[in-house]
Amino acid sequence: TQSMQIKNKLQQNEADMRIAKKQLQVVLNTNDEITITDSELVRREIDLDIESQSVEQSPFYVYLKQQLEVRKRETNVERNKVLPDIMFGYNSQSFVGDQFVDGQDIRYNRGDRFSYFQVGVAIPIFPGGHRAKIQAAKIEEDIVQSQIELNKTQLQGELQNLLQEYYKLQGTLDYYQNEALPQVELIIDNSEKSFKSGDVSYTQYLQNLTLANSIQTEYLNTLYQFNQSIIVIEALLGL
Repeated sequence: TQSMQIKNKLQQNEADMRIAKKQLQVVLNTNDEITITDSELVRREIDLDIESQSVEQSPFYVYLKQQLEVRKRETNVERNKVLPDIMFGYNSQSFVGDQFVDGQDIRYNRGDRFSYFQVGVAIPIFPGGHRAKIQAAKIEEDIVQSQIELNKTQLQGELQNLLQEYYKLQGTLDYYQNEALPQVELIIDNSEKSFKSGDVSYTQYLQNLTLANSIQTEYLNTLYQFNQSIIVIEALLGL
């Protein structure tokens, strides 16, 4: 019967909610009981012009840009290894005792200091190995740059598809809220009045309620998909 079907559907929904809470506990790594603050599914909105947003805000795109910066620094490190290395040193020490200097004996104590400087240039003897490393580092840099360009193109295409899905669901949702749902209210109200007055049979009354319930279910499914499309767009743009 219709009532049994509704009761079974309600039990399925309650089971799905318990499963979803368990999954959320796993994600949050907690054994605490999960409670839902919102008991009603409401329509989400995007407060900004999403079409003006750049995919360069995407977390994955930002990650690749950081990887490119790392590769550039690694290339510079290998280049610097080929350059001459200038060395500069300074030393100061004391001497205690007698020393024969310029034909005479001189006694030195701890207060006498002897200082000297040292300057040198270190040049790599075998630069070929470093040049190979520079080339390898530059290739890695070019690979990451290509990945960035490819990723940007893919993200832009994905964003356009998501926007088209968003606008499609937006139009469907507007239809349900502005036209279908008000009609549902009329169907339910008129069916109850007609059934109580004896103008329609119990079978016809249940058919009308089933139709109204079907429209409301389709509306809720559309609302859920619409909200999910916003979440996916925000995640892609890093909002």
